Amino acid sequence: MNAIIELQNWFKAQCNGEWEHKLGVEIETCDNPGWIVNIDLKDTSLESRKFEVIAKNVSQKWIDQAMGKVSAPYECEEPLSPDWMLCFVKDGKFNGAGGLTKLEEILITFLKWSKEK
Repeated sequence: MNAIIELQNWFKAQCNGEWEHKLGVEIETCDNPGWIVNIDLKDTSLESRKFEVIAKNVSQKWIDQAMGKVSAPYECEEPLSPDWMLCFVKDGKFNGAGGLTKLEEILITFLKWSKEK
């Protein structure tokens, strides 16, 4: 699987002259250090699809904060390992975050989920 090519193809399939003007895919770095991926699901076939949280080497507190189960102010804590990852869907977006080597795994997680029936 070439995650970049497949993500490009998924993005291309969403582009309809409107979706891409207000929605899309964002990939950025974070200071943990690591990666953050946000993919808009609004007006796609994935908008109402169920996604089970995937968490590796992060505390339950991180998961609860990410899912909106804890109100601000949030407590800042380090991941449990440099090999951390957290993926979830909230408010019409796929959200993925992970350590320095987790970008491809985050993208593959999204892409596999996007193909499920």
